[in-house]
Amino acid sequence: MSAARLAVVGSANLDVVMTVDRLPGPGETVLGEQLSEVSGGKGLNQAVAAAPYAAASFVGCLGRDPAGDLLERTLERAGVDTRHLQHSSLPTGRAFISVAADGENCIVVGPLANGALDGAHVLRALDAIRPGAVLTQLEIPFEVVEQVASWSLANGVRFVLNPSPVRSIPRAVLARCDPLILNAAEARAILRSTGTPDSGGTERVAQTLAAQTSSIAVTDGDRGAWVGNAQEGVALVPGHAVPVLDTTGAGDHFAGVLTAHLALGVALERAAGLANDSAADLVQISRADR
Repeated sequence: MSAARLAVVGSANLDVVMTVDRLPGPGETVLGEQLSEVSGGKGLNQAVAAAPYAAASFVGCLGRDPAGDLLERTLERAGVDTRHLQHSSLPTGRAFISVAADGENCIVVGPLANGALDGAHVLRALDAIRPGAVLTQLEIPFEVVEQVASWSLANGVRFVLNPSPVRSIPRAVLARCDPLILNAAEARAILRSTGTPDSGGTERVAQTLAAQTSSIAVTDGDRGAWVGNAQEGVALVPGHAVPVLDTTGAGDHFAGVLTAHLALGVALERAAGLANDSAADLVQISRADR
């Protein structure tokens, strides 16, 4: 295994982004102001974020369409290895994103080709890449995530999961996460899905979830991230209060940069600090200018 090589198994979408003065409420229509179409998807975002720091390979599924061609070029320009892409007759995934003036956003994702990602293809790719760490998310079929977790355990590879969009996760998969990377709301939802009380602040939630994983990184807005494990406890890695222009992709960026540094052998707390620094820089830049 190469400690400096990272495999990201995940989704790639064409993001259709509309800026609005404020996000609409239920049943409400608001007028948009600017439209852009940019490369996205949690897997693609994380691979692009990781590539400046570690040798990153992306394993995902694209449609045989112009959107898929665009996403593949985006990955290649970022220095991501795309030799293990799968292609499908389904359209390339889409995400429809509204970004408000205060930087907050709401997102609807259509998996499309991402849902066709094949576990056997992924396992062959991982055998060929021989990464030191594997990062995945939940915008692909969950059985593929389970296969990646099992492959990582069998091969002594660090398995990192960003469980978004959040869903119930078997305890056996949770136990293999090193770390589980998620935000405070997602952490509470995961705890509830396991029947565990989620009372208390984010620190308490992180401590409780750490007992069900190998390690944890729970982001808590500009406060930073709670990181650690059940044996040593969790600690706050301070964040940064910065002027926010667009938070889209910030969580993905944090996960990609953190995992890249873990693949390089950096300790979790230090890796989280470096990821915080990079994500703080990102949210100050508009999506179109990144």
